[in-house]
Amino acid sequence: MIVHGRAGAVHDLSVEMGIARTGPPAVDLNVGAISRTDGMRIFLPGPARESLEIVPVSIGNPHLVVVGVDGKSTGMTEFQLARLGPFLAGHAALENGANVQLAVPDGLSECRALIWERGVGRTAASGTSACAVAVAMVSSGQLSPCEIAVAMPGGSLSVTVSSDLDVVLRGPVEEVCEGQISTRRLAEMTRCAGQDCA
Repeated sequence: MIVHGRAGAVHDLSVEMGIARTGPPAVDLNVGAISRTDGMRIFLPGPARESLEIVPVSIGNPHLVVVGVDGKSTGMTEFQLARLGPFLAGHAALENGANVQLAVPDGLSECRALIWERGVGRTAASGTSACAVAVAMVSSGQLSPCEIAVAMPGGSLSVTVSSDLDVVLRGPVEEVCEGQISTRRLAEMTRCAGQDCA
């Protein structure tokens, strides 16, 4: 982690996220569910059997980035997010589900994204989702490897993606709350680590 500066309580930080992985194995996607491929492009049938171009990306957690609806880089609306997000996040072909992003390029080094997180739903902004979107834009050839501004409803983050998909995330960080955990609860969590404890 690198601290680039501070303005009041807000820190400007960058974090090395590692090398992203792409393709069906990266997210444990059963290739039998893929409706077709076109070179590096992968398509899944959507809820209305429409063709969804997806880029499976792992940033340590699984993501399906939808880079177009019906072959177009349109359809990035809240309506489409509510329709496609839950369908893809819990898709039967995914072993553990995935976070879902609808993404479109917006210039030479910018893109826009809407996010649906598995187990959560619509999400205003996410660091790993921003990284997955930037990786999808580079790996699909829609943007060149560079520093990419990813605009989300909750704010923008900067993601640098190299040609070998090494990822660096940069953005503002500030403390929004603090809490305490009881020693009893901490002991329970330690005891249950790696086990299915209630």
